[in-house]
Amino acid sequence: MNHITLDSSLHWPPYEKVKKHLLVIQINLQRAKIATTMLLKAAQQHQPDLFLVQKPHVKDGKITGIPKCWKCWLSKSGKAGITALPTCSTPVVLSAKENTMAIKITKNSKAFTIISSHFSPYANFREILEELTDLTTNINGEEYLIGGDFNAHSQRWGYRDENSKGKQLQEFIAEKHIFLLNSSNSPPTFEHNNRQGWPDLTMVSSHSLAAICEQPFPSYLHRFNLRTHDNCSCGGKGDPMHYATKCRFTLSWHFQTPTVSLKLQWLKNILTNNLSRTRLRLLLRFICDENYLIVEDNN
Repeated sequence: MNHITLDSSLHWPPYEKVKKHLLVIQINLQRAKIATTMLLKAAQQHQPDLFLVQKPHVKDGKITGIPKCWKCWLSKSGKAGITALPTCSTPVVLSAKENTMAIKITKNSKAFTIISSHFSPYANFREILEELTDLTTNINGEEYLIGGDFNAHSQRWGYRDENSKGKQLQEFIAEKHIFLLNSSNSPPTFEHNNRQGWPDLTMVSSHSLAAICEQPFPSYLHRFNLRTHDNCSCGGKGDPMHYATKCRFTLSWHFQTPTVSLKLQWLKNILTNNLSRTRLRLLLRFICDENYLIVEDNN
């Protein structure tokens, strides 16, 4: 990746005054300057409303290296935070606990609670889950999204093994009827010196919100029982790989189909190549704008 020098005084592109959707990006900064640089680059490219951050580099109670015009809130430990960009209007702080940070936002006249969490490998996992339980119990049935570094192992979200924290987290998910957006074949969220991990998870409070987060692919709508099947109208399975490599409706934006062994490297190459990212954005825009051509269902 090319080195890009960015600082908090740089000129940001004008933000849209009205956005139909809420765009949230979750990132584990690992207290690293290069990760903060990636965050700034993602902000310029995608113009999100919010960042959910874990393990930021904090100085004087603030995340270092981000623009002064961004609003930022941190948990008491400083390891979980939420950053609001100018596109996010009037966020309201709900709670700053030791390991969690929560705000409330309103989008299209609907209120959402956004929670960022960090679960230290050495902390009492049950106590942190109790923080989340308190937060989700006291929001009067409103929709919520949780993004966090959970440091819990389970085959359900990519690990080969399962530890006690993974079991406790799955019990929490089942008890609260939460929908986990990660899956068993999700790519790693952490890589370092040939080590891989899946500590970073995202959850939402309802299947309708889950479908919104992952729209418009039929495979995800079917996964959350909002479709009777997961087929594309061209006859193939309507998952992201289908639209990126095979669907005749998206031929103008196709990528070369990778082999199974090189799929992870193929994904990395797309994310680090400017032309590939542009093509991917155009593909997603086409699917969102023209989904009546792709998404057909008798339900």
